Amino acid sequence: SPLRIADDYNHLGTVLAHLHHDRAAFEHFHHALKIQRDQLRPTDLELVRTHLRIASVHNQMKEFSSSIDEYEKVIEILESSHPNELQLLGQTYNKIGSIYLRLRNFPSALEHQKRALRIQSEILPEDHPALATRHFNLAVI
Repeated sequence: SPLRIADDYNHLGTVLAHLHHDRAAFEHFHHALKIQRDQLRPTDLELVRTHLRIASVHNQMKEFSSSIDEYEKVIEILESSHPNELQLLGQTYNKIGSIYLRLRNFPSALEHQKRALRIQSEILPEDHPALATRHFNLAVI
């Protein structure tokens, strides 16, 4: 089935990304995304996962603007259709904040890290290590 083929493209892309064959990984993820867009609802979590993979490869390739664009697509889907995926939403805001920090865009980094902390504070126990990491990230900024 087409979705099985999309899964295969995603698996191959993941292996290629781990081997730092970024361009090939990127192409595989885009093939998967094209198939998924044809077969799934635009808000399906599989699309979210593929956008996350594409964002990660962009980040590895130091294409930070494109990485942020992909992460923003993830946020858009999660906020509009998956209100219970708060952990993933918080992690995505953290990733964007980390990119902005790397780019030395401190106001945007701070904004995204604060959002990550706020979201994850709602769902994690106050002694969870992820919250300590978010507090550390805010202190660095």
